[in-house]
Amino acid sequence: MEVQLQNSPALLHIAPVPAEQNQSISFLPYQDLMVEALSDFSNDVLSYTAMLDIAKEEIELLLIAKANNPGKINIERLIPRNVRLAVLNKLNRLMA
Repeated sequence: MEVQLQNSPALLHIAPVPAEQNQSISFLPYQDLMVEALSDFSNDVLSYTAMLDIAKEEIELLLIAKANNPGKINIERLIPRNVRLAVLNKLNRLMA
């Protein structure tokens, strides 16, 4: 069961997430941007599937940021940069 945090004046408590809010994120609208960002990479360290997982995580974070800041975030502009940086960070951590 997934939970979400709710702020209350006295304390922070955990409440169950209603089923209608527990929806998976569709990455289909951003598929071309993901593929474009990952096309720059050719390595033996990360598989393409691993890089796609990193890209999905980054897009999920951007979608959360966009939802929290409506009208302030151009997700289509940020996806290529953020995905490239996330993959590079992962490669750097693996190679260190």
